Amino acid sequence: MTDDIFCPNCGARLNPRALSCSFCGARLDEFEIDDAEDRPAPTFPTAAVLQAVPVPQAPPEPAPAPEGLVRAGMIAAGIAGAVAAGVVLVAGLLIAIVAPDVSLIGSVGASESLLVETFRQAIGTLLAPMVDLSDSLLAGSRRVHPLILLAIPITALALAVRWQIHRTEGAPPLTRLAWALLVAVPFGVLMLMFALLSYGNDGSVVSPSPGNTFALGVLWGLIGGLIGAATTLPLKELVTVPPGVARVLRAAVATLWPLAAVVAIATVLGVVGWLVQVGADAGGVREGRGTATALIEEAFYAPEHGVQLTALGAGTLFRPDGTGGLGLPFPVDDPNSIPGTDGAFRIFSYGDALPAYVFLPAVVLLLGLNLLAALYAGFAAARAVGADRPGTAAAWGALVGPVWALTMVAAVVLAGGLLHGDAGDGSVFGIYLVGGALLGAGGGALSAAQSGRASASS
Repeated sequence: MTDDIFCPNCGARLNPRALSCSFCGARLDEFEIDDAEDRPAPTFPTAAVLQAVPVPQAPPEPAPAPEGLVRAGMIAAGIAGAVAAGVVLVAGLLIAIVAPDVSLIGSVGASESLLVETFRQAIGTLLAPMVDLSDSLLAGSRRVHPLILLAIPITALALAVRWQIHRTEGAPPLTRLAWALLVAVPFGVLMLMFALLSYGNDGSVVSPSPGNTFALGVLWGLIGGLIGAATTLPLKELVTVPPGVARVLRAAVATLWPLAAVVAIATVLGVVGWLVQVGADAGGVREGRGTATALIEEAFYAPEHGVQLTALGAGTLFRPDGTGGLGLPFPVDDPNSIPGTDGAFRIFSYGDALPAYVFLPAVVLLLGLNLLAALYAGFAAARAVGADRPGTAAAWGALVGPVWALTMVAAVVLAGGLLHGDAGDGSVFGIYLVGGALLGAGGGALSAAQSGRASASS
């Protein structure tokens, strides 16, 4: 048997009768050497060998044993929950130090020790109810903290979960997600402890609700844990959405962008209007607060002002949730002239309380924003799914109704508190469901008509 030869150019193994290298193409007669002993030895591994032989893959990391996974998951959830609760407690301490007693936020700690107020301010970031005014227009315990503070616990939970999720590495992604959501339990328990440590027994109207605090701690814990896990694990690769459901979701998301634009514009208008009225102390809206304190505090209620003004502009039924201008979605000099005989009012009730040059443009702008946005949302929904027939496009556009109704109800619930007006949940749902469906259907039909004209012209 004749021994194989090697290419003198690349070192690849060749057939003894080969005239050229089948790998690099070099002609062998160009490299003939008289003295065979002086022929250079091939260098390994050559480029040809590296291309021909696959690189060995590292073996997959073995999944942790069930008992090891349970221990790792519980440790991760416990540490993440404790760290998030610690961040919330530090935030409560800072709020307690900064907020004056003569302020809406600081009132929950008036005449209390710094420690008690710290616990109350911490659970206040959960939007936990703690002010019980049973003899007021609205019975039951209500919250006073601004919605913007909710970013503290949710961000702390999400980052803490991301920090600890490595402990369940090796387990299936859905299993790791379940362990990430477990952070809600220790976080909720710690929030419950904060509520019990700051519970008032002196007959004061300020007293945190332990049950509501625990429920909200668990709720925000689940949401924060989901955000932290979803931004770390490849969950999108595991979730298969049927094509029909994907179309509905695509259309629903398309309807929400116009609504978000309306709320953003209303937020800017609401904050500016509130700051002007606070500066003028319209209807006693400062409620004993210093001018600087009231201005800064109302700026923190910007999300509430935006949501309430959006709902008010849609014709939603409101009720005052306090006396004076502070109990209205927008303060005026004579707040008692706004509610009707039944205590309810709509945007048109402001006609006699505001100058015509302010009231008329405001009504036209707020109503117009809601109407045009709903019309465009239906247009966008039909375009998102490629509906080109008038009936089908109108049906897709009508999706604006239920999507906007559910979204605005959730928004007014989150924005609702002890002050700044109380929007009727049923009124919000009904107006946005019916009005959104009709206007959205019209927008969808316009989309189909425009598509038809474009096809005809082409």
